[in-house]
Amino acid sequence: MTILKEIIKTLEPGSIYQSDLYVREDVSIPFTILKGKTEDKVIGVTGAVHGSEYVGLKVMIDLIEEIDVTTLNGTLCFFHVVNMPGFLEIDPCFVPEDTINLNRIFQDKEHKETLSYQIKQVVQDEVFSVCQFIIDLHGGNLTESLLPHCYYSVLASEEVMTISKKMALASGIPVVYASHATGGLYQSASIDYGIPSVILEQGENGKCTCEDVRLLKEAVCNTMMYLLDGIEKEHTATVFDKTYVLSSEYQGCWFSYVEVGTYVEEGQLLGEIRSVHGALLQSVIATQKGLLLYKKAVVAVEKDESLVTIVY
Repeated sequence: MTILKEIIKTLEPGSIYQSDLYVREDVSIPFTILKGKTEDKVIGVTGAVHGSEYVGLKVMIDLIEEIDVTTLNGTLCFFHVVNMPGFLEIDPCFVPEDTINLNRIFQDKEHKETLSYQIKQVVQDEVFSVCQFIIDLHGGNLTESLLPHCYYSVLASEEVMTISKKMALASGIPVVYASHATGGLYQSASIDYGIPSVILEQGENGKCTCEDVRLLKEAVCNTMMYLLDGIEKEHTATVFDKTYVLSSEYQGCWFSYVEVGTYVEEGQLLGEIRSVHGALLQSVIATQKGLLLYKKAVVAVEKDESLVTIVY
């Protein structure tokens, strides 16, 4: 029996438990369990897989204070900071020790003895073994602007995909992306472990504003109410299932001319890369009409960096 299963089994209904899952002696994943009056459904909420995405952490802290656990129809497991080294180092994407993007390796078949793979293993052994649903909280890191949106995987089984899509729509976030990508925490949960899962994205540029916290908290609560109580609010969402990314061809200065949330047309100028002296190096042109979901939010850019992501 895993550590989390043992804790939930022995915990009294209507109680709260806080501790850490140790990856090794100096690295852990802090967690909080809220065991409600029933334990037939267990929802896992994960945050800070990327260390500079903070809104999800504040949402978890707020919900632990606000939820009346004695009336809760299920058990909630909050995993506050999955990538604690990245969080402490304020790293936008990586686990600093091995410079690996943790959210790209969850489906790797090869196991390496580096810290990222050790964190991954603890998540899969502990979190995935006990949770029947996963809500993975993300946002724009230090260098990203994004439009709030939600992902679910279309590569999971039909049953898991259907429940995941319903979770995404129940969140109330107006932009939903049906993803064909692989490698991430929620994708591994859905595809490899059969756990209905979504990513909720809110916030940008490493900020943690009150409004972003309010909106993400509302989305998390909507999703949990659907799963635990069967409550579905009236929401309207646009579902996209195709995407493309435009990247830098040069090192230089990225000047963006279009904001996230804008519908762009094929052939539209989205921005330019110029040298620090002002020479035009690259015009970044939309190759297909669609919705601008992400963009790089800082000027300095290296070759082969993602500049914009467009869904359609």
